[in-house]
Amino acid sequence: MRLLVALRDPLVAADIAETLAQGLPGAETSLARDCAQALALCAAGAAPAVAILAAAPETFAGSALARRLEELGTGIILIGDAAEERGEAAGYRVLHRPFSEAQLLQAVQAAGAVAKGRTHRPAPLLRPTAFRWRRRTSPG
Repeated sequence: MRLLVALRDPLVAADIAETLAQGLPGAETSLARDCAQALALCAAGAAPAVAILAAAPETFAGSALARRLEELGTGIILIGDAAEERGEAAGYRVLHRPFSEAQLLQAVQAAGAVAKGRTHRPAPLLRPTAFRWRRRTSPG
């Protein structure tokens, strides 16, 4: 499994990469210091199955990196203050701090399992059938 970790703090990124290497034998982790470098890594190498990114959901959503990772079918996990505050509401998987080694591995495995063929956004909610029936039959 190929993984991408893009965090501003190199010590935290290295710690996450080491945890992933120990918990997911055979996993290959690439490190980037920001989303621009992560995009360059995606262009230069094979597609990551999962990306862990320090990014605000509203900034990330329209970025070139978001489009590229979606094209590649990469599972996305956001981390950081903005992600913790607004990421889940925007439809992203978020790793809340502080997190344990087990929580990190579980999040990566879950994101990798659903990555192919899906986007980071949840499916739109459908209206209940009864509501549609009333709407069609109500006098207008």
